[in-house]
Amino acid sequence: MQDINTLRKELGCLFPYIKITIIFSKDLAEKVFLHVEQFQGWQNETQIMLLHCIAMQHPGARLLEIGAYKGRSISAFCTGDNNLRIVCVDTFKSHHQNDTKEDTQFAFLENLTFFNHPERVFPLRCSSEQASEILKDEAFDLIFVDGDHSADGVRSDIVNYFPKLRRGGLMFGHDYPHPEDSEGGFNGLYQSVNQEVRDKTEIFEDFGFFCGIWAARKK
Repeated sequence: MQDINTLRKELGCLFPYIKITIIFSKDLAEKVFLHVEQFQGWQNETQIMLLHCIAMQHPGARLLEIGAYKGRSISAFCTGDNNLRIVCVDTFKSHHQNDTKEDTQFAFLENLTFFNHPERVFPLRCSSEQASEILKDEAFDLIFVDGDHSADGVRSDIVNYFPKLRRGGLMFGHDYPHPEDSEGGFNGLYQSVNQEVRDKTEIFEDFGFFCGIWAARKK
């Protein structure tokens, strides 16, 4: 069993958010998850609650999501009265866990209307590389990286969007395998996050991971 200091180091900047998920009432947690569960996607219940807590601790923040699919993670961000302003970037034509070329924009927009916050979410239908060329530097408090899961794709998103994050802002992402899980998958993602975030201590600090979510703060 890990000692508390080792666990705290592993969790990094996610530690305060995880503490909040622990004290959530069972009824509130179920209410959030049952709402989000209506939208197709790949985040599990623990990840949904962590994303929700991150959003709730940053009321009025400007959040950028790379990879929206049908809006499951955005519904986690929007559930609750946090007044987030969200820009999401997606081609809406493919997904790293779905080989079909289904156009998901209609389903995404329909879901936005369902959870009654379409005015808080501004979708950009383009590649993340194209969006990085038009979005302003230091425009966002939070950046959620969940687009192309290849090594090159993850590396490109981290490098291209680092300037878009304000100092002290949180960059976080999905599908980070546990280091001790040899069959966790997404090895390219794991390597790129480690090389471009965890090991870049001159530009990032307090790197941590929990249940497939990684995060660090911009110095």
